[in-house]
Amino acid sequence: INRVELWNAAKAKAKEQSKLILWYVFRVAGVQMYRSPLPDGYMMQTMFTDPEIVELVNRRFVPVRLFADNALGDEVGIKALAFVEPGLVFCDADGKVVHKIDRIRSFSPDWFLSVLVAVLKKSGTDKVTGSAEELMLAGDYDGARAALKQKENPYLLACLLRRMHDAKGALAALEGAGSNGLVEAE
Repeated sequence: INRVELWNAAKAKAKEQSKLILWYVFRVAGVQMYRSPLPDGYMMQTMFTDPEIVELVNRRFVPVRLFADNALGDEVGIKALAFVEPGLVFCDADGKVVHKIDRIRSFSPDWFLSVLVAVLKKSGTDKVTGSAEELMLAGDYDGARAALKQKENPYLLACLLRRMHDAKGALAALEGAGSNGLVEAE
């Protein structure tokens, strides 16, 4: 496998679609970590199968899962022992690192979702247009909240507040949805 060729294809796609690259680094060359398949399995079964994460990643990133060999690692500054797998590297379309996280030991989808949203904000690519639901799915929680103020939808507001880690606000939104606690479809 020519990893540099795959990396260049991801950069071209990111440039074409105006997205960031989300590189999941499951292995780094030169590291003798015998148990790397174990955290990789957890990442693939928890983080990358959660429907909210899959939706956000597909909408806002060019996802790449590659082994960081020496050629590719040199290009983005991933060196054995300085970067411990599993890790995430977020790059712009030119391959410049926007943010990176290594030594991942949490397999919480909520944590990962908040990382994705924080990276979008940090990079300045968090603003999109569309309905409140589209904004929420794209990770623009502030924009979704503003759109919901225009058109009240208690269920969608509760979903948004849950993603923003405001459990009390989410419950309050649901309580205001109706006397029986159920929200009718629009």
